[in-house]
Amino acid sequence: MTTEPVTGSTGVQPAFYRLGAFCHRRKWLVIALWMVGFALALPSVGKLPDRLSQGGFEVPGSQSDQVRIALQTEFNDQSQFSDLLVIRSTSLTANDAEFRRVFQNVKAELEKAPGVAKVADPYASPDRTISRDGHTAIAQVALSDTQDAALKHANEVSAAVKRGVGNAKVEALITGSAPFYAAFTETTENDLKRAEAIALPITIAILVVAFGSLIAAGAPVALALLSLVIAFGLVSVVASQTTVSVFTQNIASMIGIGVGIDYSLFILTRFRTELKTGRGVAESVAHAMATSGKAVFVSALTVAVALSGTLLVNLAAFRSMGGGAMIAVAVAGAAAL
Repeated sequence: MTTEPVTGSTGVQPAFYRLGAFCHRRKWLVIALWMVGFALALPSVGKLPDRLSQGGFEVPGSQSDQVRIALQTEFNDQSQFSDLLVIRSTSLTANDAEFRRVFQNVKAELEKAPGVAKVADPYASPDRTISRDGHTAIAQVALSDTQDAALKHANEVSAAVKRGVGNAKVEALITGSAPFYAAFTETTENDLKRAEAIALPITIAILVVAFGSLIAAGAPVALALLSLVIAFGLVSVVASQTTVSVFTQNIASMIGIGVGIDYSLFILTRFRTELKTGRGVAESVAHAMATSGKAVFVSALTVAVALSGTLLVNLAAFRSMGGGAMIAVAVAGAAAL
């Protein structure tokens, strides 16, 4: 059984019907163009982690921002960022020779680490920097780095602390914005990878049960991952020119995979339904695009417009998270169509 192509009230086939027909007619060209986009995005994706920023939370023109600029320009303050070194021992006190030796070793290693300007001496003001029981001491570590550079050097600074301690019975830890965000980013990335490693097989299994075909089930997942890589490439290009928060990658990944699977699933489900009515492959593709394809386009546009509200917030980090999510949705929608 076959049916006539869809036509509008004017007798002209709808735009999405024609788009579907074109994509089927030129399928190898369409696939080739997306593969080229994927290949072009890969180099930029590799550079994305180094281009992301832990900054972007300053409000331009605010009092705090004016003070920051004044410190840099009028007072030549290049160490406005600092970490805090914490040294403790359950068996030794700060006045013990081994405790002092560990501090001096850690201090020497830190001052050789990138971005470290100076390590304060806790023994200079013991009433403020050594605990009452004497088992814990703190020392301010002044940084010459910017926020972004401090984030990149955080692991090297932490490694310097470990080298300074060696096998001594003293524990030394470094804390502050840079170590915190470095650990936060590493934890988030590892957890996302673990979550995706668990969620994707489950998703594929559900789709296999629903479709009864591994190829049909794998198509939405493969398309979502393809579009996410391209979205990351675009975000990386943006990050090379302006401030993009480290959280942008996580937001774009979560939203991109979700909508990417959904959008392609909608169209694929309608395509399979059209096939069961007796239509040919070409006409089924065109009908699926004229119905579900149109819905996907409207959905992607709606989500992007909703997310555009984040661009009105006068914080570069917040705008970049919203912008990254918009890119992920737009690419996922385009890939599905």
